[in-house]
Amino acid sequence: MITKLADPQQVTAGELVSTGSIGLASGQVYRGIALARDTLVPNINVALEHSAGFYARAWLTRVELAGLAYPSDESTWQTLLDVGYLWQLQSHWTVSVAHHWYHYSENTLGSDRDYREWSASLDYGAYLTLNYAYTNDLWGRDVRQDVTTLSGRWPFTQRLVGEAAVGWVSQHGQSGDSYSFLRLNAGCVIRDWSFQLQFHATHNVDGYYRKSRIGNQWVAQVDWHW
Repeated sequence: MITKLADPQQVTAGELVSTGSIGLASGQVYRGIALARDTLVPNINVALEHSAGFYARAWLTRVELAGLAYPSDESTWQTLLDVGYLWQLQSHWTVSVAHHWYHYSENTLGSDRDYREWSASLDYGAYLTLNYAYTNDLWGRDVRQDVTTLSGRWPFTQRLVGEAAVGWVSQHGQSGDSYSFLRLNAGCVIRDWSFQLQFHATHNVDGYYRKSRIGNQWVAQVDWHW
């Protein structure tokens, strides 16, 4: 998922806020696995947040699933829709739960790649997040995936932001694999623009994913926010 560098927007009582971004990246890495490499990847993000705690988010990008979901080599549009609710526990702590729909524009070999996922997060302000996500049908292949991610972010200055995340992935079913991943991100925010440089690494991947999809990877990205 695209890392959001700007601080969360404050929502007053009874207010519905819309935000979004449009950008271009040099690749796409999700949970340590490259969904697109050596190609320019467009992406669009839109979010609606209500002061009562409800939110909906949509994300559109281009990915290549050859060797992941199915053997075909064509790229496809991936649409991710999130619907969730956020509880304010104390002044800095929040808990949220969400349901995610992953949809792919091209489904080959008579198979459906689309799948759903549940997640829960515990956040300390905009600085620390513990997230758990679960699906039992990854890419429509009867593969269960459990993902736990711990991420932290900090502002070096008013414009420079850093982020680090470490995650643990466990897969079972038709094809199994368990591994860990690391994500480091440095970004600069200038008015409505953000510029990011991401580093991704995986560890202990057992063979479910091709070597070209794992390992150390760099991604540069630019976004315009509204």
